[in-house]
Amino acid sequence: MGVVKDGQGSYPLHRPYMILRDLAANVRHHRALPILLGGLLLGATAVAYLGALRNDFCLDDTGMVVDNRYVAASAWGELWTTSYWQGVTGTTGGLYRPLTLTLITLERELFGETAAAYHLVSILLQALAGCCLVWAARRTGSPAGVSVLAGLMLCVHPAASEVVNTVVGAADLLGFVWGLAGVTILLTCRNTPMMMLACVMLIGAALYKESAAVFAVGAIVTLLCHDRRHPPLLAAVAALLIPILLRVGLTGHLDPGSIGFLDNPLAFSSLITRWLNAPTLAVRYLLLVVFPWPLAADYSYDAIPIIPVHDVAAWLPPLLICVSLGVLLWSVVRRHRLPVLWIGLSVTMLALATHMLVPVGTIYAERLAYPVLAASCVAVAASMQRLRRYHGPGIALCVVAIWLLLFASLARTRTRDWQDDGTLFASALRVQTGSARVHYGWARWQQRQGNLLESLKAYQEALQIYPRYADALLNQGAVLLQLGRHTEALGSYQAATQARPGDVQGLFAVAAIKEVLGVEGATAAYQEVLRLRPQHAEAARGAARCLVAAGDSLSARMVVQQVFAEAASSEWRRLFPGGSTAGRAGVGEP
Repeated sequence: MGVVKDGQGSYPLHRPYMILRDLAANVRHHRALPILLGGLLLGATAVAYLGALRNDFCLDDTGMVVDNRYVAASAWGELWTTSYWQGVTGTTGGLYRPLTLTLITLERELFGETAAAYHLVSILLQALAGCCLVWAARRTGSPAGVSVLAGLMLCVHPAASEVVNTVVGAADLLGFVWGLAGVTILLTCRNTPMMMLACVMLIGAALYKESAAVFAVGAIVTLLCHDRRHPPLLAAVAALLIPILLRVGLTGHLDPGSIGFLDNPLAFSSLITRWLNAPTLAVRYLLLVVFPWPLAADYSYDAIPIIPVHDVAAWLPPLLICVSLGVLLWSVVRRHRLPVLWIGLSVTMLALATHMLVPVGTIYAERLAYPVLAASCVAVAASMQRLRRYHGPGIALCVVAIWLLLFASLARTRTRDWQDDGTLFASALRVQTGSARVHYGWARWQQRQGNLLESLKAYQEALQIYPRYADALLNQGAVLLQLGRHTEALGSYQAATQARPGDVQGLFAVAAIKEVLGVEGATAAYQEVLRLRPQHAEAARGAARCLVAAGDSLSARMVVQQVFAEAASSEWRRLFPGGSTAGRAGVGEP
């Protein structure tokens, strides 16, 4: 048998892993090791996600980066005193993520609307998350090999593709990094300054994303199970409460905001129904981290049908699976201190994501699995160590290499789907044909591309799934108008106003089409718009035209006077240059 010598010993030629093992031992304490490790994780992340640099803004990115008036104006103060979506929709309640908005605003200052730069930041943050996981696993007692493998798996795992490929995914990435670093410091350090730093980091994580509060909860669970020191417990409790108090003090609001029925129909179900559906969602999340394929951009109504209480055959098997896993995890927690943190984080995140505690804004979302994904990577890496121990390093190395290559390949494939909204919703349609929002997103994309017939077909698919989909009805009406099908458009807009009473856009469209078609009710529809929005100039002009056409010039003048005030005379002359006769208004897209 041949041997090879390196000055420190000799090894059989058929055992090259022994050389690698000793080389790793020689550089274990070398100063360059953190740089080498960081380079390894960054390289793995680049292999999986570098294609994101070719992608455009998708989904919420357009709203947050391009359309958010506070971000565009670099209104730093408003980022901290308003809700997450207020700069886009004007709504005051709901999510509160000032640090995420601050980062996006800073990126907007530096990069403008160059999407590749934003995606580069996301790739770097994903590599940073992998480094943070390696450090946290090592600090909490995992062997070096287990920690590094866990970090590598997190960096290339395709279940993270939604987080990495979206600009707003920085909320998940930085919430994870700050939260995991904070909880690790809190559990492993015993001096007061470091505990204060950990508390600040946990607070920062919650200000990046609300769900990052699970890290403070994980710290509390771990401390209560194995280390009941009062100072870190107080720090963890403070990290839970301070973001709430900060939000109330700066915004004056604490309301969670409305949850759309399409986004989460479970929020409108009974508590028992929600709890019985929770195990099914938990199993979905566990399957996502085990083998994340296929993936979809949206899981709205009715992609995940709600299981009714009386359907015992549907909700009982997932419940039994979750109970069995719970018993297994509890036995592990009682015997071993090391897995407590990771189990605590996973269980808390799943309890939040499956609506066991309170309903969240979406029935199911791949991005919510990120903390569970990290904990699963640690568990899988630990299992690979056992595989190596019982079956030899060769088998373990082959399994690890296959998994990493497979995950990186799936992540690259998924990244191509995020090229733009068109490719994203096209891929989602192959996976979630029952999602109303997927059909709606595809329809909007086709409408923007000028493919009106394809757009109309997709809107009809969305409405077949959920007939009271107001946005789909409004946009379908606009497409029908562009196709010159005014009578059908009128019906679509009327259905939209029934699905969403008081919708000004729909009411105005109904009034305008009725005016064009010369049917009864145009004046009343215009007046309803003016009642809801008294300064609606186009509704005032339409009402004046209809009133003059009906011979009521006095009422028409009153309408114009109320809306245009000092400019009423010039507006009247512009509307009726002939004096008393009104021309018909042309109707385009309302």
